[in-house]
Amino acid sequence: MVAGIRLNVTLALCEPSGVFALPDGRLVVVDDEDQRSAWVLTLGATGVESRAPMPIPRTKDLEAIAGAGDTVLLMGSHSRRGSDCSVDGRRMRAVRGRISGAGLIDLQRLSMLGGDDAALDKDALADGRAGLLANCDANNAALCRAIAEAEAAATGGKDACSHALNIEGAAVIAGRVWLGLRAPRIGQDALLVRLAGDLSGMRSLVFDGHAQLDLGGRGVRGLTADATHVYGIAGPVGDADSGKFELFRAPISALTPGARVVPSIIGGLPTKAEGLAVRGDTLVIVTDGEAASKGGECPTPGRLLIVDKPPI
Repeated sequence: MVAGIRLNVTLALCEPSGVFALPDGRLVVVDDEDQRSAWVLTLGATGVESRAPMPIPRTKDLEAIAGAGDTVLLMGSHSRRGSDCSVDGRRMRAVRGRISGAGLIDLQRLSMLGGDDAALDKDALADGRAGLLANCDANNAALCRAIAEAEAAATGGKDACSHALNIEGAAVIAGRVWLGLRAPRIGQDALLVRLAGDLSGMRSLVFDGHAQLDLGGRGVRGLTADATHVYGIAGPVGDADSGKFELFRAPISALTPGARVVPSIIGGLPTKAEGLAVRGDTLVIVTDGEAASKGGECPTPGRLLIVDKPPI
């Protein structure tokens, strides 16, 4: 287990899946099963002092947050439904906005289709799934081939479905947004994918480069960065796969399109760790719980950990 745990508390959220630390120390947490989608948390010495809901309408399965200052990008997983492997367009968008108080203003929904897709229904977004493969130049051929092959195999049952495209990490790294993929992989390597444009200027979700990570056959389950290093959560790819959840780190200087990076494994993390953020000299980790039945309480709530940032 990673060392230097400063806080380990239960969250009043069932399935927290991503976290971002604002400049004032508050946290934005997304819950992939909560219709309110996101929460703004204020922390005290012993836990969460207050929380405020931040509704993100017409989205589903938010899994990651990238941000710079008070501007954030909340990413849908783009994954298929686990129950029947069908495509749900509400999972296939991202939402950008600025945090003001406990709300999100200047909101714009982004997808592969370009522009603000707020007027598009979920079926139109699902039809645009092929847009993910539209930028298949020589630099991205291997990435696009991996996505296409995983998508083609996705109808082969639940395990194959869980190996199709699934975005679970996002971070602004050296001024650009990078996404961490739980799936697919290239061979046994996990993937980080860079989006075209900077956070404030992007108008659609277009891949313009990727890097491979040697995580021992695992995928990326969370992603964050400070000024010099990328941190991430390595975890199992498929729902039926075995594998440890561990914290990894790599220098930002090694992360360039086309690179293959062998990160340092820092230490173990709780099973189902799903969100990661840098907060000052600490790392914030959220772990998945268990969804409540309609109107009920979580059988197993999520948790929030704050640990010392490991020394370089």
